[in-house]
Amino acid sequence: ANSVLQLTFSTGGGFAANQLPDLNQKSTVVAWDSDQDHTGANADGNREIFVVDLSACNPATLPPCPITQVTNTTGGGNNANRNGSLSDDGRFVVFDSTRDFAGVSGCTLLDGTTACDNSDNNSEVMLYDRQLAKLTQLTSTTGSSTSSNIRARISNDGGFATWQSTRDFSGVLPGGVTCKLADGVTACANDG
Repeated sequence: ANSVLQLTFSTGGGFAANQLPDLNQKSTVVAWDSDQDHTGANADGNREIFVVDLSACNPATLPPCPITQVTNTTGGGNNANRNGSLSDDGRFVVFDSTRDFAGVSGCTLLDGTTACDNSDNNSEVMLYDRQLAKLTQLTSTTGSSTSSNIRARISNDGGFATWQSTRDFSGVLPGGVTCKLADGVTACANDG
């Protein structure tokens, strides 16, 4: 049966209030970014990442589905947290963010130990594990640009992330990870 289920009931914000939805392959989870206050935790109206588990929906209630706010940041406006992308099973969400998650409990760089740091508010790629409720900062670059690392996407199995970048990934990445080209041998180089 074909049907439509409205997930959000925004009262303002215009066309881009709720944007860039991503539905996982199993059609069980939706992620999007929004400047709306869907959960009561986004009073400043900057862009945050939200998730809905469609299995928890009840069309007889308004709103019909419980909404989870993945990020809870201040400042940054429309560039704060954007472009959520879900893994096949909906466990992982990657997104780009200009916010500093240094004070978020459990947020680490790829090494799993070093605390997140984006004090220059450069656009960085973040990974949220819905099962563990844990944030990981995948990139750690400099430059104070809202377009440094953007349009993050995650593979269906959640094992790989890609993104568009204007930054140099030659050398060692956060957590001691080394960037390699697709051949798995050749080190990354800065092409510009």
